[in-house]
Amino acid sequence: MRYVIVDLEWNGCFSKKLNRYYNEIIEIGAVMLDDRLNITGEFRRLIKPVITQKLSSLVKQLTHITQEELKDGCAFEEAFDDFARWSGEDFIMMSWGKSDLLVMLENYRQYLDTDCIPFLKEYVDLQTLAQNHIGAENGETLGLSAAAEALGIDPEGMELHRAFDDSLLSALIFRRVYNAETLREFCFRADVKEFYDRIEFKNAVLKDMANPLVDKKQFRFQCPLCTPAVAAPTLKMSRDSSWDFKGRAFRAVLICKRCGRRFSARVQFKLTYDGIVISRSVTEITESEDGSEPSLTS
Repeated sequence: MRYVIVDLEWNGCFSKKLNRYYNEIIEIGAVMLDDRLNITGEFRRLIKPVITQKLSSLVKQLTHITQEELKDGCAFEEAFDDFARWSGEDFIMMSWGKSDLLVMLENYRQYLDTDCIPFLKEYVDLQTLAQNHIGAENGETLGLSAAAEALGIDPEGMELHRAFDDSLLSALIFRRVYNAETLREFCFRADVKEFYDRIEFKNAVLKDMANPLVDKKQFRFQCPLCTPAVAAPTLKMSRDSSWDFKGRAFRAVLICKRCGRRFSARVQFKLTYDGIVISRSVTEITESEDGSEPSLTS
């Protein structure tokens, strides 16, 4: 099996013709790995923009790509035809997060009037795979640089926020987190409608406690400090404040009737394509030694 790791850079612009904001691809970079994770190929192209010739200040600042460079870029269709020939068949494509994939699909719809990416047969979201390996907490989303740092990978000498170097750094991360059995769990067949329904589904954090998808049982907590010593049914904590939605989660202060300790509790309900994902945490609130405001400690 071969793996092709792709990264894109794009320019966000407003299209008067489309009457909406549009992400126009200006660069594609990729690396190819064999079944032993050796890099066997490299691909890079600058793409001449059509929607607008003006790069946003953010894109210029992050990528250091100039408008002069893009004048010598190739057309979108040419760049991706070249990429399809270079990548060949029978490979698993990867990208860091699904944003690149969604922008690629957006551009295919605009330029080639198609609702699919023709060369895409199997796909792995490398960001999700890496976060699973690292053990990101509470649904934390790790950027490429943060994941590399967590895995002890030094990106020195790489020009980050450029498509090829970002794809290369992604490949180094893939090598570090690779596990054949786990990879199968994160690999999706991509030549079916269900795949596109999945990647285009917009996850949403539920904010209304009255929503029928919010399971009220998830707001019940037992004292984590008393649990080892006392039978579980006696450890249900009571609220010392109302449940309020703050920082993308419901939060409240709870108190243990047995030990008198107070805790900060957090519950999040995220609606995903596969259903509701629930994350919960509870942290003891302790008085600081100097008598100032209480602090939180795990």
